[in-house]
This record gives sequence, C-alpha cells and structure tokens, in this order.
Amino acid sequence: MNGWWSSRATAERQYQSWIGSYGSMPGARFTLVEQGADTAWIELRAWPDTKA
Repeated sequence: MNGWWSSRATAERQYQSWIGSYGSMPGARFTLVEQGADTAWIELRAWPDTKA
C-alpha cells in the first residue's frame, strides 16, 4: 500500500492504523517517509523497528 498526505498528523494516524490492521500479516513492514526539499526521501519511522 502507498499513501500521500499533505498533513504529517494525518500520515501518522494512517501509519498507526495500517499497523493495527495489517501488522499481523507475515512479512508486513511499514515505513513512514517524508520527501525533503532536495527530493530525497527521509525515513521517519519503520515497523517493525529494524534498527533494534
């Protein structure tokens, strides 16, 4: 799934909602990213946390 929102608060809510709805699926991974001014993508959050 992909989604684009102009509001970060909306994106955060949708991110949490998708984890709740689809997080139990085998291999599920969710990443919340933001496009920076230089068009580079910046990872804000990931689930499951792969950095742990």
